[in-house]
Parts: sequence; C-alpha cells; structure tokens
Amino acid sequence: MLNGWKQLVQNGDVVTAVQCAVCDRSYLLRQFAQFAAELTLPLFFWNPAYSEIQQVQRSDGKGLSPAHAVNGAVLPFVVHLNQPGIFLIEGIIGDLEDNPTRSFEIRNAYYDLQQQSQGNQFVVLVDDYFDIPLSLHPLMSVLEIPLPTRSEVAQQIKASLAAIPRIEHDPNQQRSLVQACAGLPRGEIDLVLNRGVAVSPTIESLTDYVMQYKTKKLQGRGITLLPEPDVQYAGGLDLLYETLEKIRLLLQPEAEQRNLRPPRAVLLWGIPGTGKSLVAKLAAKHIGATLVACDWNKLIGSTIRESMSNLDYLLNFVGRIGTAILFFDEFEKAFLGWNSNAEGGVSGKLAGRLLSWMQDHTEPVIMFATINRLEMLPPEMVRRFDYTHFFGMPHDGAMYQIFNLHLQKYFRYSFTETEWRTLLREYRGCSPDEIGKAVKRVADKIYFDQMNSGGIDSELPIAQLRDLIVERQQFVPATAQRDISNQIAAILNKADYAKPVSSADNSIFARPPQQLMGIDESAVRTATTPIFVPVPRHPAVEDV
Repeated sequence: MLNGWKQLVQNGDVVTAVQCAVCDRSYLLRQFAQFAAELTLPLFFWNPAYSEIQQVQRSDGKGLSPAHAVNGAVLPFVVHLNQPGIFLIEGIIGDLEDNPTRSFEIRNAYYDLQQQSQGNQFVVLVDDYFDIPLSLHPLMSVLEIPLPTRSEVAQQIKASLAAIPRIEHDPNQQRSLVQACAGLPRGEIDLVLNRGVAVSPTIESLTDYVMQYKTKKLQGRGITLLPEPDVQYAGGLDLLYETLEKIRLLLQPEAEQRNLRPPRAVLLWGIPGTGKSLVAKLAAKHIGATLVACDWNKLIGSTIRESMSNLDYLLNFVGRIGTAILFFDEFEKAFLGWNSNAEGGVSGKLAGRLLSWMQDHTEPVIMFATINRLEMLPPEMVRRFDYTHFFGMPHDGAMYQIFNLHLQKYFRYSFTETEWRTLLREYRGCSPDEIGKAVKRVADKIYFDQMNSGGIDSELPIAQLRDLIVERQQFVPATAQRDISNQIAAILNKADYAKPVSSADNSIFARPPQQLMGIDESAVRTATTPIFVPVPRHPAVEDV
C-alpha cells in the first residue's frame, strides 16, 4: 500500500513507481495530497495529455491548475526545475521495452536528484501496469494500490449506502452487493455504484446492475463468472468427490490452525466427453467457491505488456474475491509453442508468470484445469498440480448413476434389473456426454410427438426402454470411430500416471473378472512371479 511511501523517502528514495488502476486516480491524488501536507511540500501531477504540469490545490486531491509548461521530455524537465515538491508523473513507465530512452531518463533522474536534492524533491512514476527492467530495480522502489479486500469493500459500500436513505440496508442483500463488487478497484466501485443508484430503487436491483457491469468488463479480458451447473451431482465419480471433500475441509479455519492449506491446483485429465468441465462447476458448488473461467487465448493481447497486464489482472482479481476456483478448459492448447519465440515469446512469459503464481500464491484460490493429452503440457507445469485425476470410460455401476441423473430430469421411470442390464449393455462404450445427449433426444422426440398429437400432459412422460435402445442405434460412439478410438487408446495408455475418478465397480451391475485361456487376469496381475501376463486392455476399447 501507499502508506510505506513516506518511510521510503525518509530512507533516501527520490524516485518510486506506483502501480495504480486508472479508476483509482482520485484515491492516488488524495493519498499523496495528505503526504504533501505532512511534508509541507506542493503536489504536482502530469500525464502525456497535459502540456503543462498541474499543481494540486486542495487537500482532497482535487483542484488542478497549470503550473509549469513542459519543454521536451517531462522527466528531465522536472529534474532541471529543481523545485521542492512531489511530482506524480503518469504514463511514461509502462512501455519501457518499446522506448528504451525512458529507461536512461529514469537513471539520470535518480542520480541527478540524489546530487541536487535537499530531501524535498521526489518523483513518483505512475501507471496501471509496468514491468521494471532488472537494471532499474536497485534505483527505485515499487508500490501498488491493490484491489480492496472483502472487508474493505464492505466498509466502502456501507459508507456509500449511508448517503442514500431511500435504499433499504438489508444485511443479507448487502453481503450480495459486496460479493458483486469484489474484485473491482476502489474508484471503479464508486463510479459503478453512483451510476447504478440512479436506475436501481432497491439494493437487490443495484446488485444486479453491478453484476451485469462486472460480467461485461471481465468478458473483455477473457474472464467469465460461470453460473451453477444444471445438475446437482455427477455420477460415478466417488474418488474425485473424496478429493473435493478434502479440499472443502482444508479451506476451513481449523486446517489453518494446524498449518494445513488446500491444494493450489487440480488437474482433470482424460477422454473427451467424460464430464471434466462439469466437475469444475460442481467443485465450486461443493466447496462454496466462486467459479472464474478464463479463455487463455483471450489473455494474449497485441503487445507483451497488454498480455501480462491481462494475466496479472486475472490473478489479482481471483485473489481478492474470497474462496475461488480459477478454471481453464482444454488447458493443453494454451501451451502450443509456448517455449518458442512466436508472438515475441508472449506465451512463454505468460506461462512463466502462471507457474510462479501456482507455486507461491497464498490466497484461497484453487486452479482447476482440464486436458485431454497430458504430453502436451510442459513437465514443469504438470508437477505444479497437487492432485491429478483421470477420467476414463465409465463402468456399468457408474453408467447406472449417470442414467439416473439424466432420466430423472425428463421422465418418470421404473426399470427392472433385467431391463437395466439390457440398457447398460446397449450403451457400453458411450461416454457420459453421449449418454446425456441420447436421453435428452429421447425426451425431445416424445415432447414433439405429444405436441403434434394434441398437447402435453401435466406429468412427466414415462421412459420406455425401447425408445432409449432405438436412440442408441442412431449414433456411433466416439470409441467406435477409428480415428477417435486411436486417440482415446493413446490417452488410456498413460492413465496409470493419475488417480482414477471412480473406484472399482461394486454395484449389482459389475461385470465378473475376465478370464483368458482359463487364467484369472486379476490374479495374474497381482502374482509375484506371473507365468503369463496378458496385455492390459481397457474395458471400453475391449468391448468395441
């Protein structure tokens, strides 16, 4: 925070850098106006849109008036003024890579001010994002105006609402407004609340207004706040749910008392269509976290500076909204050519920044990433994941749970055990996604038929086994398509590197162990000195 600036200048720092969101300029000026008053120094402000350096006239940071016409580059001009004061200079430190002359101007300013200053002239370089070159790190300290914490947001909202008596101050609704404002800079919160109040008669409608604004803004940076999933549970993932329960408990205060912390990252790896993306949504619901999804490609801007700014904004944002899940879907695609110089090496710089964050961050943020091909991730990225779960094709017990989850959304049904076994046999080799789509298509067909024959009943229709079997005959599962099945086989070959999402099938639909040439394969695999070891085959591929 800026409170450390006075200590820095007392220790001899004449040049400092401050990272500040654009909307926080009023906060910045107000804070430095207080410093200037305490040091009995004038305060000046300049950015490239001004032809003259402006002097701040009021203690609240307002009231700018022209003071000095700038001739040439502003930083040498300020140094040559040799006038006591605090000079806030905005917009010259953010593009040092594109303008190396500025780097030398900063070096010269540091040494010139050290020689001529009597402890009464200070330069503060301000921008919304910058990356200080290593050569300048010894010459200046870097401060930041971070995003406000939830408690700071709550205090700011309380003060804002106190001035608006017509809006009810319901504590529960106010908490929702705090959540909506979390992750926005202080100045932006004030601006959005002032606009929202004009069109929002209640705190509930004001919350909706802020959320709409926040959602549109985040989408521009490739960030999406995902809604809750349309299902309450994912079938056949008992081992994965054990991991989620561990994470939920590790987020409790009692875990911190024992120096325990939740994992920083979880990798969901496996075959397409097995529910990896759905699990990320269900995980957020299970542990009570905000789910923030990010499109990696949208982080990449037109320049390295813009790209790094987007990523830093994302990481800063999720670190300030409380318990959160940062979700990357099909994450391996983000690392195509990451170690090359394509696009100026921006992919490598982004990957390096993310790796550092995954290793070092302490906020209650857990990164979830889904991938199909493990070998496409850099090894240094793979080892950053605390948990890695593999999604294979579901066994019959898991398929039974998956069918129940989807059938109960659209039908009334009551199948006998024999009918269930028939249904599971027909759909063997289908992914959970293919099962869900098949059930929905059957529901769609029944709805269309009823509407065309006079209208629908008030109750849900009764599911018929024959309709589900007929629908299964209308499509070819991905595992039966040669090109896709070869890719799936390649994924399955590496499945032993991760923990499965499902335990062994102990349901009544479990298939007995397969025997080959009169030999029990399960016994052979656990034998100390096997006589014959068959090539392991995955059930889904075997059935195809």
